[in-house]
Amino acid sequence: MFEWSPARRSNRYTNDRTAFDVALRLGAPDQPRTVVGIETKYHEHSAKEKAPNSRKPDALRRYQEQTEFLVALAEASGVFKPGWQGRVLGTDLRQIWRDHLLALSMRQHSEMWTPETKYVLVYPRRNVSFAQAATDYAGLLHDGDTSFQARTVESVLEAAFPTGHPTQEDFRHRYIW
Repeated sequence: MFEWSPARRSNRYTNDRTAFDVALRLGAPDQPRTVVGIETKYHEHSAKEKAPNSRKPDALRRYQEQTEFLVALAEASGVFKPGWQGRVLGTDLRQIWRDHLLALSMRQHSEMWTPETKYVLVYPRRNVSFAQAATDYAGLLHDGDTSFQARTVESVLEAAFPTGHPTQEDFRHRYIW
């Protein structure tokens, strides 16, 4: 599924419009399913999200309330090391965190989703901005956590297609610098 979320703006999940670029829903439709939520970054740079300014007090209040909601969700997940908040909130890691929280929130609904549900960040090997952000973000998680992974586009292509396969070559030509 492309641009997919189990339910946007639902407080069962992230209570906002966060969605995965691609969601692989694995398993039988009549059983809890595993979701691999994928976010792709090609030429973008990891950048700090802009909070609403004080000239828009309603928007700023909603942003603060949403942040509190997401922090509670993150704490309930148990995957973050102590001190994570200062390294995420107000930084370029916030967007990765929000996407990851969508997968973590899904894990809390075992009637629909399995504990193997995860978030995967995919970026080109030469995108040093997201390579660093992924490394920094992974460092915030407890050792052995399986809810977040980062992969390069090249490693995904190498795993999916033999070297020289036309699809691999077409994809490289279009997306890799």
